[in-house]
Amino acid sequence: MLYNISQSENTRNGKLTMSVGTAREKDIIAVLSHGLGGDLVHDIADCKPEDLRYKDELISVKHVSGKTKTPPKVSWTVDNNKVVNTKVEFLSPSKKHCHILYTQVAPPVIIITMITGQAVKEVLLKFGEKAFKVNTGTNNRGIEFTTTAFKELLARAVFTVTIHNVAFDYKCPIKHRKQLLGRV
Repeated sequence: MLYNISQSENTRNGKLTMSVGTAREKDIIAVLSHGLGGDLVHDIADCKPEDLRYKDELISVKHVSGKTKTPPKVSWTVDNNKVVNTKVEFLSPSKKHCHILYTQVAPPVIIITMITGQAVKEVLLKFGEKAFKVNTGTNNRGIEFTTTAFKELLARAVFTVTIHNVAFDYKCPIKHRKQLLGRV
């Protein structure tokens, strides 16, 4: 239901907009918050790598759309200095890495995968600089895992949940709002 709303709210001319990622992360956080209650902290500053904290565990929420298990962004930035600093920070043996909650939305299926922070650390130390891909150009949008490193992360997942028969019932956001207003 929540993904359906996000899908509708973040579609323009039949295509998903970039803001769908933020909306879907909020959907995931809302579901986890509902299920886990007060132990889940989700009001974390945007400059942090984690999106959630559950007790003492840091969790980064990542998602992709489509049938391919596309590597997610490690960090969203257009600042080249931040890209370099992120690599250095993430490759530090003393860094405590976030768990990754990775969601792939590919109707009629949604796949949710959890990768531990320890697995992230081991894979990054194994691959070093080759764990990261940085797109160049004026709109690179940050640093992401390479396909090879990400496949290794997925292979080390602690669990994967597949939800079948997912259907998105697209509603025009304006028409949907007008229907809601008609009920008032």
